[in-house]
Amino acid sequence: MTAPSITNATQTESSITEVGSVTFSCDVANTPTDVWVKIGNARTVLTNTTGTTYSASERGYIIKADTYTTAEITFYAVNADGYDTANSDTALAVTAMDYSTMYETLWEAIYDRVNAQVTDPLDRSKWIYARFPQDDIDGAKKKGINYPIIIISKIRARTERKTYHAKRAMISFDIDIMDTGGERLEQLSSDVFYAINSYRDTLRCTYHLSDLELSNTFEDDFMRGAESLHLKSLTFEGRYGFGD
Repeated sequence: MTAPSITNATQTESSITEVGSVTFSCDVANTPTDVWVKIGNARTVLTNTTGTTYSASERGYIIKADTYTTAEITFYAVNADGYDTANSDTALAVTAMDYSTMYETLWEAIYDRVNAQVTDPLDRSKWIYARFPQDDIDGAKKKGINYPIIIISKIRARTERKTYHAKRAMISFDIDIMDTGGERLEQLSSDVFYAINSYRDTLRCTYHLSDLELSNTFEDDFMRGAESLHLKSLTFEGRYGFGD
């Protein structure tokens, strides 16, 4: 046999957050028995994926260990006749997650999805809100608003420790649909549910929001001024985690 020889040592990202992921890959000739990559103090085993290619993915919270910035990535391969090492051409930076930005980013992603996928029956430029519209609250204007409207609540979260290194935030939010007619309300509610449910893969891969489910629904009828309104509220819950 001959000692291993490493080529094409690369990674898919140069910068990730704690909740992000990066894939390491290299080609190794001469049948290695073990292949791994060392990133700072972290060590990740690479597995043979196809031919002579070895790869593995790792999450930011594992890589960062005691420091958020990693200057060097080194690949190793060994067999009974020796070993080889190779450095990646690109350093990897792992940064802390800004939770205040996380909440804002999630809310905007949900707003954009509902706004794009649910059709306003009145074709208005604005009918989805973060809170009840001021035009309706402000009695001095006496203009009120036209229904239906949709209100997407602020993101709520509670943090739980998953392992010594990893935490996860349990996320929930409400989407309220209000209308003067019950039949149209049901259709809009179904449209909202489909818009969010069909977006779960993107929310998981891009925004790190996993296991998103409709956890509760609430219905109510009430008077607002001289208008009789119908409300349907959809509560969604998911997991924003440092790891799967």
